[in-house]
Amino acid sequence: MTESGSGDTVESQLSDILERARGDVAAPAAVAASHPRRDALDLEMREIKDDILRMGSYVEEAIRAALAALVAHDADAATAVIVADGRINEMQREVSGLITRTIATQSPVARDLRFLLSLDHVGYELERMGDHAGSVAKQVRKLAPEPPLKKYVDLPAMGELAATLVGGILRALVDVDVEAARSIAARDDEIDDLYHRPGSSSRRTTWSGSATG
Repeated sequence: MTESGSGDTVESQLSDILERARGDVAAPAAVAASHPRRDALDLEMREIKDDILRMGSYVEEAIRAALAALVAHDADAATAVIVADGRINEMQREVSGLITRTIATQSPVARDLRFLLSLDHVGYELERMGDHAGSVAKQVRKLAPEPPLKKYVDLPAMGELAATLVGGILRALVDVDVEAARSIAARDDEIDDLYHRPGSSSRRTTWSGSATG
């Protein structure tokens, strides 16, 4: 992406967030023209980062719970994952709202603004991960009556690795640890290897009865 294209993207994100903020925040001209205290901005950014970490922990929990339900063919556990996805969705809305208000009231610039926009995007991605865990759980409810014809091997390993990477990359993000982020991102290849392994249970599992038809 060119520097111009990147700038257009940031400007578009910012315009969208400020547009949403108009219905939530009354910002008098005197406030907009003032320079907010740095400690107030730092406090709100810390709250947002803590919320992102908490949301990430919910996603980790959902991934692990969905795979555990699959291995056990536990319809009740799968239902619990689906219900818990609502908590992730609600938290994403809260985080996005807090970011919107912070941008509107604290007038962050440069690095702080880019960081807040990044956290807003991360929140949406975490919400999507929660949705995927919920989708796995929905499949579990369909498959629960049917016994698996072989043990799962790769799927639980993929789920555990994915959950671990979620927690690690979020910690690297809030700590602004570039080296840790690169190291964690490189481990995505491990998930790819599990997925593409010949005979992988992640791509083809044989089921008995109606589950095969």
